[in-house]
Formats: sequence, structure tokens, C-alpha cells
Amino acid sequence: KGKVVKCSVTERVGKNDISEAKALAALKNHSEAEKRRRERINGHLATLRGLVTSTDQKNFLKIFYLKIVIKLAYVLP
Repeated sequence: KGKVVKCSVTERVGKNDISEAKALAALKNHSEAEKRRRERINGHLATLRGLVTSTDQKNFLKIFYLKIVIKLAYVLP
């Protein structure tokens, strides 16, 4: 207690250090995979947006909101 202990660089790494390194590597891999997934999905959505004209999009929203209003009219007294 109270003594300075010198450790060599070649000293064996503990299990906790290895598990922390594995956890960090897994987190990094997961983050990168999730980023690629989001990029792929956004690319598909951009393609779909390009296929639908702005008039169709506006009409779709009008119909969508109208359906919501109709459903709410039945649900609410």
C-alpha cells in the first residue's frame, strides 16, 4: 500500500481490457452498419420521390388526411 508499482509494456492484458476492446469494436461495427443501412434506405426513398410527381404527392397527402379525418369522425362522438 502506498508503493509505486512499475508495469512493463509487454505485460499481459487483463480480461476486462479485452472485453472492453471487444465491446468498443462491436459498437463501432454496429454504428457503421447502421449508417450504411440508413444511407441505403434514404437512397431508395430518393428514387421513389423522383418517380412520384409533386402533384401526385399533394393529392396523396390530401387523401391521407381526409382518411384520418373520416376515421376520427367515427371514433370521436
